[in-house]
Amino acid sequence: MRLTIDIADEFVCKSLVDLARKVDVRVEDLVRVFIRSSVALGRHVADSFVIKNPLRIEDKLERLEAGFKCALDMGFQFYLSFVSPLLKHFKVLGCYCLELMEAYFDDGTIYFSQVRGSSLYVDGIHLWLHGLNGKVEIATETIIDEGVPEEILDRLEELCKSCGDEVWGYEDFGSLEDINIYLDNGYVFFEAKAENYRCLPSVAKISNVVEKILMESGYANWESRKGLKDS
Repeated sequence: MRLTIDIADEFVCKSLVDLARKVDVRVEDLVRVFIRSSVALGRHVADSFVIKNPLRIEDKLERLEAGFKCALDMGFQFYLSFVSPLLKHFKVLGCYCLELMEAYFDDGTIYFSQVRGSSLYVDGIHLWLHGLNGKVEIATETIIDEGVPEEILDRLEELCKSCGDEVWGYEDFGSLEDINIYLDNGYVFFEAKAENYRCLPSVAKISNVVEKILMESGYANWESRKGLKDS
């Protein structure tokens, strides 16, 4: 599909040019990014602000524009006030993006997925928040490639069990209420519970624990050799 769009609003045109210059991309590419990133959100914006619970704006296009502005503003404020401080606390800001979220006042589930280029040994982070400043549960997941030799899988299982007892003595892990590390269905899981999120270790430190397991089991070496072979 090829579209030609005329933008008569001088402020919008100037803003596009200024932003493209700021992020060092062409205006055309910037507009393409806006369109691609808005399409996925568009259905939810239309449902929430235009169809099911419409804003009380008579003009259809103005109502849609106001809906997008509301969604972007609320999302941005949520990122600044909640997501960014949380990832900063875990010392992984910039390494993960928010994907699936079911947030409720009393109980919420939040999932962060690792972005490309991150070197951490944690691919995903699940958080269960029980009330404001209440108890918290964390489960990180690390993907294990298919085709791993049986002896390495056995060693991974053994190390997960032994490491689960060992990490209680690590710095920043002593305040946890429960720790469980195990291999299941192609993932290494690290699960823990704490009085509140401040008692949780950083994801970077959890990554170090997982890295130790992957190294000592021989999996990391096997994965490296497999990668060279595949390339």
